[in-house]
Amino acid sequence: MSKSFAYYYYYILAYSPLIPLAFGIRHFRRLTAPTKLFFWYLVISLLLTVIMTVLALQKRNNLWLMNSSQPLYVILLIGMFSLWQKNILVRKIMRASIGLFILVWFFEVIVLQRLFEFTKFAKPTENLILMLGSCITIFALNNAKDRPMIETPQFWIASGVLIYFGGMIMVNLFSSSMFQVSATTLRSVLIPIQPTLNLIAHTFYIGGFLYQCQQVNLSGLSLSAQPSS
Repeated sequence: MSKSFAYYYYYILAYSPLIPLAFGIRHFRRLTAPTKLFFWYLVISLLLTVIMTVLALQKRNNLWLMNSSQPLYVILLIGMFSLWQKNILVRKIMRASIGLFILVWFFEVIVLQRLFEFTKFAKPTENLILMLGSCITIFALNNAKDRPMIETPQFWIASGVLIYFGGMIMVNLFSSSMFQVSATTLRSVLIPIQPTLNLIAHTFYIGGFLYQCQQVNLSGLSLSAQPSS
């Protein structure tokens, strides 16, 4: 992969949130509370990507922005997953995991003062918590018998989250070590993996928005089909 191709490949696909956002904006009024949380996650992710790109082009440190966004991502995504849970205990455990992550993040980023560095614990912990949230959501859908899980927005969004954060966990575990070897070493691993996972995940997110709208349409049809009293 040539340097110029790798450069454009990485930066163009970094903006893949635009793909599902186009569908989300079009059908925003039809989104439920969980999918609206997800919509705002995509908006914030895209805005931060723009700012981080500008900082990177100016050769300025942008890790502080990535590290600062981690608690917000966990709050939005785990908040979304918890709203989809019918089991109250599972919902409480999910929400408790947000507090657990914030403790890990605060200790490493604030106490150990790693705001401007690659984190060794906070980022992998974020990945792990979001992977578990995705798996629990898919498992609950698999046990539900009311409709095929592939026809639900939960399946497509949870699968996309699992693909991206599951695929990135090994990179995030060793990003600090690879960066200490050289920035080139880290880029050689990051450039082919991250944008590809981004594109795949955001393609799944489109399915989430589409099936959410389909659910709303079906609900409207069932209500209109009821005889008036």
